[in-house]
Amino acid sequence: MPTRRMENLNLKIFINDSDQARTTLLNQQCQALGHEVILGSPTQNEPAIFLVESGLSDSISFQDSYVIGVFQDNPFRLDPVLQQRMDDCLVFPWQLTELKCRLQLGEKMISLHQKIFSQKKMAELGEMAGSVAHEINNPLTIIGGKTYLLQNVLSENPIDVKKAASFCESINLTILRIAKIVSGLKTYISDAHQEKKEPVRLRELLDETLSFCSEKIKDQGIILRVLPERLDQLVDCKRIQISQVLLNLL
Repeated sequence: MPTRRMENLNLKIFINDSDQARTTLLNQQCQALGHEVILGSPTQNEPAIFLVESGLSDSISFQDSYVIGVFQDNPFRLDPVLQQRMDDCLVFPWQLTELKCRLQLGEKMISLHQKIFSQKKMAELGEMAGSVAHEINNPLTIIGGKTYLLQNVLSENPIDVKKAASFCESINLTILRIAKIVSGLKTYISDAHQEKKEPVRLRELLDETLSFCSEKIKDQGIILRVLPERLDQLVDCKRIQISQVLLNLL
């Protein structure tokens, strides 16, 4: 009877073993335990359990994964990369109950890691709530002031169209500033684990990050200057992760 999955994580099992007999055995046993099995390595970061002899890619972080090394007799003959990343090991031949226990332990560890990450993120958001309110309150105050002046202009006869247009433009620019702050917040709280590398312009990345903390920097009497050199350069990176790093540094 298929094993009940732990907390509905729906984790995939990746099997990468050069020995065909072990691969076949692992595949059959994992499917009998109710797991989705994929032969080979993943193409992107995702929470999963890995049953591997070798072939771990340096491009995969395994941040939310559990790596079980599979070997015949001597664990020291394993791939050096695997030895560094291995969380557990499985010695051939093994019993189905042993595999089941190790897979359940892997699911529990991944679930625990995700809960800790979620709690940490919520704590960080709590600390940032006051800063976010301040960042948005200032633009809202500007909008309120410009709206009051615009109403005065519109009540005049004749209406000073040029002055009214100037106030409208100022209000629109301030609204865009609030939108940048919200965008920066969404970027910060996004889950970066599934993010792929993409070409990002440095100027856009810095503007997005600074819009989220510029008022806080000013209030602390800090003068922040961004040198214009190479800001238009495209960089192949993970946008969310770099933005989060910059924000933590600032």
